[in-house]
Amino acid sequence: MRRIGSEGVSNLGQIFSLNSSNFSFLNVFSFSQNGFGKYPIGSLARTIDNNLYGYLGNDFNSYGGIFKFNPEQNQYSKQIDFNGLNGKLPDGGLTQRISIITTTKSGNWNEPTVWDNGVVPSNASYVTINANHIVDIDGVPVAVKYVELKGTVNFVNGGSLNLAE
Repeated sequence: MRRIGSEGVSNLGQIFSLNSSNFSFLNVFSFSQNGFGKYPIGSLARTIDNNLYGYLGNDFNSYGGIFKFNPEQNQYSKQIDFNGLNGKLPDGGLTQRISIITTTKSGNWNEPTVWDNGVVPSNASYVTINANHIVDIDGVPVAVKYVELKGTVNFVNGGSLNLAE
């Protein structure tokens, strides 16, 4: 688990990791005034690519901003400096907008007209099979990021559905 704290090496904030077995904290990143931003606010939002995003409460222009942290590479980057016109003084939390592809009718998985956006889902797609819709996966393996089944999927001629990483 990673969260934001108000301390850090320069007392301008930090990202730390919690060891759940002994409840100790490890400082992963310390904010500073040298272009990285300072005073992070709130909790972090983890995106589907496993990056963490958060708010900066008070940056060089005193309007705050948004940062990104890659926990696998311990890599920090500032994404946006608010200037008063594009936002200022953030408060609250961040969320990721996820586009969910839904069925509009029954039919074959590989038929674009079955899907609300007219595009067959890919391995990065979040998919909902709506109630009373029957979708056939015919002879091919299909991979998606997430599937919500309100309707039915039929596997025909060796077709399969896998969850992509």
